[in-house]
Amino acid sequence: MKLSLLAFAFMLNFTGLIAKDDYSISGIIRDSKTGIPIESVSVSLFGSHIGSFTDVGGKYFLPNIPKGNSRLIVSSFGYMSDTTDIMLMSDLVVNNNLKTSSILLGEVTIQESYKKGAYNQLYAEGSSIVSKQASTNFSKLLSSLPGMSTVDIGSNVSKPILRGLGFNRIAVVNRGINVQDQQWGADHGLEINAHDMERAIVYKGASSLQFGSDAIAGAIEILPSRPKEKNTFAGEVNSWVGSNNGLYGSAILTEYRKTEWYFKAMASYEEYGDYKVPTDEFEYLSYKLKIEGQRLKNTAGKGNNISTTLGYWGESFKMAVNISNIYSKHGFFAGAHGFPDPSKLIDDGSNRNIEMPYTRTNHFTLTNNIDWSMPIGRLLINAGYQENRREENSYFHTHYSHASAPKVDPNLELDFNLKTYSINTRLHIDEEEAWKKTIGLSSEYQQNEVAGYSFFLPSFKQITGGVFFANTYLLNKEITFNGGLRYDIVKTNISGSYDHILAEELRNNNASDKEIEAYANRAYAVRRRLGSFSGAWGIVYKPSRNKEWYATLGKSFRFPTAVELAANGIHHAAFRHEQGNPNLNAEQGYSIDMGFKYDKDRIWKIELSPFVNYFNNFIYLQPSKQFSMLPHGGQIYAYQQNKVVATGGELFLRYAISKRLSLTSIAEYVFNQNLDTHYALPFTPPFTLRSELAYEHSQAHRKISLYRFAVSHGLYAAQNRISQAEDKTPGTQLFNISASAEYKIYNKCKIQASIQIDNIFDTLYLNHLNFYRKLNIPEPGRNIRAFIRIPFKSPL
Repeated sequence: MKLSLLAFAFMLNFTGLIAKDDYSISGIIRDSKTGIPIESVSVSLFGSHIGSFTDVGGKYFLPNIPKGNSRLIVSSFGYMSDTTDIMLMSDLVVNNNLKTSSILLGEVTIQESYKKGAYNQLYAEGSSIVSKQASTNFSKLLSSLPGMSTVDIGSNVSKPILRGLGFNRIAVVNRGINVQDQQWGADHGLEINAHDMERAIVYKGASSLQFGSDAIAGAIEILPSRPKEKNTFAGEVNSWVGSNNGLYGSAILTEYRKTEWYFKAMASYEEYGDYKVPTDEFEYLSYKLKIEGQRLKNTAGKGNNISTTLGYWGESFKMAVNISNIYSKHGFFAGAHGFPDPSKLIDDGSNRNIEMPYTRTNHFTLTNNIDWSMPIGRLLINAGYQENRREENSYFHTHYSHASAPKVDPNLELDFNLKTYSINTRLHIDEEEAWKKTIGLSSEYQQNEVAGYSFFLPSFKQITGGVFFANTYLLNKEITFNGGLRYDIVKTNISGSYDHILAEELRNNNASDKEIEAYANRAYAVRRRLGSFSGAWGIVYKPSRNKEWYATLGKSFRFPTAVELAANGIHHAAFRHEQGNPNLNAEQGYSIDMGFKYDKDRIWKIELSPFVNYFNNFIYLQPSKQFSMLPHGGQIYAYQQNKVVATGGELFLRYAISKRLSLTSIAEYVFNQNLDTHYALPFTPPFTLRSELAYEHSQAHRKISLYRFAVSHGLYAAQNRISQAEDKTPGTQLFNISASAEYKIYNKCKIQASIQIDNIFDTLYLNHLNFYRKLNIPEPGRNIRAFIRIPFKSPL
C-alpha cells in the first residue's frame, strides 16, 4: 500500500514539467446538419503521434505542438474524415463540422481507444452492430469482441463473460448506474435492450476504480443515443427473424425535438419456439434420452420492452429522464430441474408453448442523468431506481412428507424481488488541460424480498458507498500517465430463516439435534460491514504515429454477495445443494494489463493484449464431501476462499488485401487455476481463433449505396481444464456466412438489410459455456437470421 501511494504521489509531481514554448490547438467538433457536439472524435496531426479525442461537449485539446505547418485530421465512426492545413504561430482554435457517412459496419465494430489516457477499451456501435449481426441479444452482440464470450441459457438468453470471469465480477453500467438484475445466477440473463443504446464500451481488466465492487474483472458501459437536431421528427422500424427456433420480432423507435427539449420512445416485441439441434438423442449419466423431432422441448420464450425519455439538451446543461421496462418469459428444458424424465420429453404437439418449469423476469428502471458544465468543471449526476422481479415456476413438489402446496401461487417455486436505489456523481476538472482530474462519489441501497415454496436465498438489505479520485497527465508528446485511488464500504443485513416443517421431517427421520439445527436454519442472520481500497496506475507510450504501448497495474476488490454469504438450499439450475459462508471477506485482486498496437497505413493492424490476475481470496464453491439430507440435494457445495491466478490475452490482426477485401483474425486464450484445489475455474472459455474474409464496397451515389459479403470460421479448442463440477468439452469448428446492403429509396429514405447463416454445415457440437452443457445437450443447428432496418426523418 505504501509503495502504491508513493507511486501515485510521484506521478502527480510531474505537473511542473510542461514545456511552455510550444503552442496548442483546441476547438469543438459538431455534426454539420444538427450542430450538436460529437463525442469521441479522433483529432490528430498528420505524420506525428500527437492526438486526442473529443469529450462529451465535442471539445478537444492538443498541447505541446511546435510552431510551423501542420495538417489536422478529424475522423469519427459514422462521419466523413476531414483535413485542415494550418500554420501554427500561436495558440489556435480550430472548430470543425463533420458530415455523416453512409458506410455501415461489418459483422461487428471493434475500435480500441486511448481517449484521455484510457486504455484497453472496446467500442461497439448500437444500431449498426444490431443490424449487421441480425441479432437483438445484447450479450451475444458483444461476444465477437476480443476477450468476450457468453454463458448461454437456451438459444436467446445470455450473460457476458470477460476473460473467463462473469456474473458479479463484471459491472454492467446503463445510463450511469450499475445494473442489478440478480446476476449471481448462471440461469439469469442480462436485462438490457439492444435497441435502446447508441454505443457500448467494454473495459477489459480490473475497473473497480471507475465502477466499484462488481468491476473486478471488467465493465460494460452502455451509452444512450444523443438527441437529433432541433425541429426534427425521426425514428426507425426494425424487424428480424430466425429459422432455427422460429424467432420473429419487431421494434419501433421515435424521437421528437422542437427546441432544446426532446422526447424519445421505443417499443419492441419478440417471440421464439423450441430450438432445433442436429441430433435425435443425448446421453446423460449413461442414459440415452430421445429428442423428438430434434427440438429441445420447452425452450420457447417471448419478451417485450418499452422505453421513454424526456430530455433537455442545452449548451452548458443537459438532462434526461428515462423510464424503461424489460419483460421476458422462457421455459426451461425439462432436464434443467432435476434428472431428465423421459416422459417429460415426449412431443406435446406444439413447439411454441411455454410449460412448467419456466422463469418470468421483469426489470423496471427509472433514471435521471444530468451533465452540467460549470466554471469549476463538468458535473455529472446519475440517479436511478431499479426493480428486478424474477420468478421461477414449477409444479409444486415436496422434498418431505409434511409439506403442502401454498394456497396462493402454489406453483411459484422461487420469487426474488430486488429493489435498488443508486446515485453517482463525478466532477471532471481541467478536461482541456494536460493534467485532467476526476472526483467521484457513489452510493447504492438494495432491498431483496423472497417468496415461493422452495428456499434458496434469504431476504436482505445492503448499502454501499464509495469515493474516488482519478487523473490523467500528459508528460510530453509521447508519454501519458494515468491513475487513481478509490475506497468503498458495504453494510449487509441478511434476515434469518427457520423451516419448522423441515425440522419436524428431520426429527421424524431420527436426525440428530445438530443435523436439525444445520438444515432447518435455512439462513442465519448475518450482519457484515466491509471496506476496501482499489487503485490503478498506468502509462501509455506512443513513440510514433503507428505504434502504441501501454501498461497498467491495478488493485481491485469485490464484496461477497448475499448468495455467497447466506444461500442454503437446492439450486435446481446447478443440480446441487449450495451453502453460503457468513465469514467471507472481500475478494482482493491484483492485475497487470499490457498492450501493443501497430497500424501500418491501414493495411496491417495488430493489437496484442496480455494480462495477469492474482486473487488472494477468490470466492468459489467447494465440494464439501458431505451429502445433503434433502432429497435430490446431492453433495453439498460450500462457499470458500482461496488464492487464484489467471493469465492469457487476445491477439487482433487485420490485413487489407485490397481496397475492398480484408481478412480479420482474433485469437483468445485464458488460463486460470485455483491454487488450493489445482482445478480451473468454472465457465473458462477454451482457446478460440475466429477469422473472417470480407468484401465491402461503398458507392454513395448509387441506389445500392453499400453492400458487404463475408465468410467466417471459428476454431474452438477442446476444454480439458475444468472445475470440479464440470465435464470436459471436445473442440469444434464452425462456419458462417453473411451479407448486408443499404438501398436508397430516395435521398432521405433508405433500407438496411442483412442476412446471416450460422453453422452452415449443421455441425453437432457442445458449448463449454452453455447452461445445458451439464446435460450433454448440443448447441442449436443451422440457423438463418435476417434483419431489416428502415430509418426515417423529417423536419417539423
